[in-house]
Amino acid sequence: MQAFAQRNRTTTPLYHCPTEVLQGFATPMELRDLRALTQVSPYFAEVYKQHYFHAVGFIATPRNDQLTIDFKTTTPTSSYEGLLVWRRSRSFRKINHLKIRLSHSVDVATYEARILRCFFRSLSQLVPSTHVERLSIVVLGPERYQLIRLLAAIRNGGVRHLSIRTHTVAQCNPPMALTAIRGTLSDLESIALQLDPSFSPIREWSISSIMSSLATLRTLSVTNTLTGNRWGQLFHSAHIVFPALERVKFDVTISFKALMCFLRRHPLLKDIAVVDVADDLDRRMNLQDAGEKADLPCLWHLDGQAAFVVSLLNHITKPSLCLREVTIRPDGYILESQTLEEVLRRLPRSVELLGVEFGVYMDHAMFGDLGNKRVERKLDHITTLMVYQSGIAPLMASQTGGADGDTMDYISRWAGLFPAVTRIFAFSESSKRKVFKEKLLAACASLSDDAITVY
Repeated sequence: MQAFAQRNRTTTPLYHCPTEVLQGFATPMELRDLRALTQVSPYFAEVYKQHYFHAVGFIATPRNDQLTIDFKTTTPTSSYEGLLVWRRSRSFRKINHLKIRLSHSVDVATYEARILRCFFRSLSQLVPSTHVERLSIVVLGPERYQLIRLLAAIRNGGVRHLSIRTHTVAQCNPPMALTAIRGTLSDLESIALQLDPSFSPIREWSISSIMSSLATLRTLSVTNTLTGNRWGQLFHSAHIVFPALERVKFDVTISFKALMCFLRRHPLLKDIAVVDVADDLDRRMNLQDAGEKADLPCLWHLDGQAAFVVSLLNHITKPSLCLREVTIRPDGYILESQTLEEVLRRLPRSVELLGVEFGVYMDHAMFGDLGNKRVERKLDHITTLMVYQSGIAPLMASQTGGADGDTMDYISRWAGLFPAVTRIFAFSESSKRKVFKEKLLAACASLSDDAITVY
């Protein structure tokens, strides 16, 4: 009888079980067992991947047929492991934007960087060549040493837009010797760098990647200290030309002479910005020895310290008919009234949007006489005004010579001088936005409530 039962017994392979039954097995499983299931076969990977992704916090967000993956400091390390599981699944596809922020713990960051290197190395056998369109890397602690190893592997991703931001802390010195990074990127369309000056391998790798993208680079943003022979070569060498370059952003440590030398070789630039992102707000640009003027017929947006904007407008062969937006920033801690007036007097009539960043301290001479002779009253081509202030609490920080309410009054009355403004954007503390908007409405009687936005 037992032999008969064994001969007639039928078995059902686990693969033939309904999907709902297979998924039910995942509920009580530990994370390591769940991951092991996703590695059994491509079919099991499809069945259990969503359970695993949910357990490890791995999120791939599709937006308008584009995919964004964001690894933040709060993300558990196991979510990096989820990236490898997703890579092996059938749902893997091109990533529009991969955002990486390594953990502050050196041991954890080392493990995360190893996983990321495995991910990028696995892409070398795939087609098409672009697997990660945009890559953003933020490294703020001692884990930045792992960035050197990671950069050597990302070339397999076919990255077109790269952003790297690092920050040195005083108690974390670089190692005695750092090896050079192999495998620079090429064919980049944009690169944004804010790097530690002490990390020479990353700096050299970045410059080499920029030079390897001469023909394709459209946006170049370098907001770290621009000193040294390699940066000097990039700005001064007559044979280094980016034919497709449209937008540049540089740190104030670049000299006006170097910038003008660079601008004369790139007449098709549309956007020029010179900014100060360092903690020291009192850094100023060296404006001496500019050399010959530059022809910039396509210039559309200009952004920088007031003295720099004056100098650049003086060193353009003729006003650009395309210039639509100008942002004026303070020279150091204060935006001086005289310098601001010099900028306003030189604005071409093509400018429609004016942004003004007041300094940490307010120059009250700017608001002393608001009579008919003010240059602002003659700027009937300015239709949009943006006002804000350096610091954590824009516009509302306590100022020398006046309280918060006085500062709001000053700014509001100044904004009311522009005769043709139809839109105002301002920034303030959340608790004072309503009061500030009321003052702006009172000073700009011709504007409706919808025309003024306070963030």
